[in-house]
Amino acid sequence: MTICILLAGGSGTRTGIDRPKQFLEVQGKPIFSYSLETLESMEEIDYIIIVVLETWKDYVEEWIHKLGYNKSKYIVHGGKSRQHSIYNGLIKAREFMKDDDIVMVHDAARPLLNRDVVRTAITMAEKTGAALPVVKENDALYMSKDDINVEQNLSKTGLYRGQTPVCVRFGDYYNLHTSAKDEDLTRATGSCTLLFQNNIKVAMVDGDEMTFKVTSKKDVIMFTGYLKIKEKTICTKTGEMKNRQHFELERD
Repeated sequence: MTICILLAGGSGTRTGIDRPKQFLEVQGKPIFSYSLETLESMEEIDYIIIVVLETWKDYVEEWIHKLGYNKSKYIVHGGKSRQHSIYNGLIKAREFMKDDDIVMVHDAARPLLNRDVVRTAITMAEKTGAALPVVKENDALYMSKDDINVEQNLSKTGLYRGQTPVCVRFGDYYNLHTSAKDEDLTRATGSCTLLFQNNIKVAMVDGDEMTFKVTSKKDVIMFTGYLKIKEKTICTKTGEMKNRQHFELERD
């Protein structure tokens, strides 16, 4: 069994809009629904646990019903930190998951989820116990101590940008969270932090540049632009197909 914990409990408002970014509606649907749609369509995913702010629970339930999703059977409240939210999802998952099952953790604010990356990460986690999609860092990196002046450039060797979904063997991940102190969960800055702290190896798999996290107005513009281009491409291909069919009918 493989389940996904979809993290939609953040309250960040760096987009400058009066709602959390994952609930911003783009092209008629909230951002969180795009990755949810991908997960719902994948036969590799059995169930989805959505972690949300308590004040947005009704909104999420309304959209799940509206879009006809049936794998999103569980909604739990978010915690005071990212890792607490993950733990809340794991507690719910404990009710029906076995230790050797795979649990995925994905950011709802990463709407452009790549199915091939998901499948590869799941397969790798089944083999090794844990997997993280990453993208090689290609930009020049610089360091500043005062946030005013650039002091030196840093080597890019061995540097990667982590993405989601993180895939982990359920029993290992659950036990790490139950044994962690409250302050450890609060200080954890990423989905793999507890794994690193306990010397559990996390295998890398190739991520996708398009699985970026929507955190700013620029990201919203990029995501909206992508959807418009995709829609235009589909319309163009559909039009070409109709014209081709019309031509063939006339020729016959």
